[in-house]
Amino acid sequence: LGHTGLPASLVAQLWASAAIGAAAGWLVKLAVPTRQPMLLAAAVLIPYGVVYLGMTLALGVPEARTAWQRVRGRIGR
Repeated sequence: LGHTGLPASLVAQLWASAAIGAAAGWLVKLAVPTRQPMLLAAAVLIPYGVVYLGMTLALGVPEARTAWQRVRGRIGR
């Protein structure tokens, strides 16, 4: 991949958020008894996305704030 131009601290925040989100998704995968791929995908990806967005918001990642504002605008809040 190489040089991205992003500050190392931002990259670390994004990777940490992704790792914790992946751990949350994996725990859900282990707990959900279904073998239906679509249901399992939803059960895993929803917590991953919520944790990732929550972590990046808490860490102050500007793009996360923009994404959250878009979501809020679409749901009418």
